[in-house]
Amino acid sequence: MPSPRNALLLSFLERYTTTLVYTVANIVLSRLLTPHDTGLFTAGFALTVLIGTFRDFGVATYVIQEPDLTDAKWRAALGVSSVTSLSVFAALLPASVLAGRAYHDPALTRVMVVSGLTLLLIPFNSLVLTWLRRELRYGVLYRISLAGAASQSLVTVALAWSGHGAMSMAWGSVANSFVILLGNVRHRPRQFGYRPSLAGWRPIATLGGYATIGSLCNEVTPNAADLFVGHFAGLAALGQFSKGASLVTFVNNGVTAAIMPVALSLFAAKRRAGEALDAALPQALALLTGFTWPAFAGLAVVAPPVIRLLFGSQWTAAAAPARVIVLTAMLTSMTALHAVVYQAAGALRLRMMVQLAVTPFQLAVLFIATRGGLVEAALGTAISAAIEFLPSQLVVNRICGSTMRIVCVALLPSAAVAASTVISALAAAAALQEMPGVLPLFAVIGSGVLGWIVGLAVTRHPLGTQLVSLLRDMRRRFTLPGLT
Repeated sequence: MPSPRNALLLSFLERYTTTLVYTVANIVLSRLLTPHDTGLFTAGFALTVLIGTFRDFGVATYVIQEPDLTDAKWRAALGVSSVTSLSVFAALLPASVLAGRAYHDPALTRVMVVSGLTLLLIPFNSLVLTWLRRELRYGVLYRISLAGAASQSLVTVALAWSGHGAMSMAWGSVANSFVILLGNVRHRPRQFGYRPSLAGWRPIATLGGYATIGSLCNEVTPNAADLFVGHFAGLAALGQFSKGASLVTFVNNGVTAAIMPVALSLFAAKRRAGEALDAALPQALALLTGFTWPAFAGLAVVAPPVIRLLFGSQWTAAAAPARVIVLTAMLTSMTALHAVVYQAAGALRLRMMVQLAVTPFQLAVLFIATRGGLVEAALGTAISAAIEFLPSQLVVNRICGSTMRIVCVALLPSAAVAASTVISALAAAAALQEMPGVLPLFAVIGSGVLGWIVGLAVTRHPLGTQLVSLLRDMRRRFTLPGLT
């Protein structure tokens, strides 16, 4: 099993590489697909995700936190996942017809059915990927994820080039799942059997009920924003909104999503070993926000020129909501860590209760906000994230034995680093605003990165210490013996 630091490095490499692949594909697709095509796929995928929330039924959480994972428990997890995935796919078919009628576009039905084919591969894929994360085998995960991302991008671009519109993205997601399946077959754990069984399903079902309801609530709010925008403003407007959100997602995938799998593995390992989580929570929040807050705050400064450069002039309306969505991302990056704590501690019932309490208020805010413009919809997502954060943080503090005062003290250096990043970027933007071309954009980004580094050093942020240690490890690893 690799060290936590090496696992985190591999997770970052996986996320940054796959994000780069998806970014290049998105740049090409932005010139091949219209806002309506993008909005059509966004609505169809959002509905598929909502219906597909029941597919896992807590199996991944069960596998990663189970202290004694035996063959019988493994096959029971495979059996439960198979039953739920097939049931969800069966429910998706009539739901897709109703969705096509509701949005007055039969193409939405086709998008949902094709995207839903990935549900049939989930039982095996999800189980093996979860086991690889449990064992911190991020080198294998890196290769599998990169192959999936490359296949998805190639298939999507090729079909879009041939004029298949929104369906190109749906078939691309299927190609991704199929290639991941091939990788999982090769790297599956050989000590377990693969004949599904329902013997011993009760512990999984008990955990799965809490996990599924919590996950459903967690998926409802972001996807509800897309569905409300598509209903009130139209699919073309939804395309603009989702394109602005995708810019934030790129950054999120490169930072938050890279940390979460490793954090879950480490928190679960501590829990299985009977260790306390009181010191781990504030440290994890500080390290996470040391990345995410400066990155998202800096993105708000450069969003308009970045969108024009990457996606083209037809997407300029996406810039305004993108600058507001960064506030949502700053909050959700922390609540993503909350989900890790709930799963690692086996406290999914508490997570479910928090989600059930806040989701009605979140949906009400989104329903009202999305009746305005795209900026109002983006502001609604930020308010929705804030509604969830506080009660969830209080519960997580209780699980870990921490307090709000400890959490706030841990977050103060990250706030200072984010301020340093934004001030440096704004200063460069003001100084170079009259200069034509793309060089000012790169200068602003570079200035923001410099401000981030200075902020880390001045505040003595724990992330700075970790980065220095990581660079030293990489230097020792990649330096040739004859040059030392």
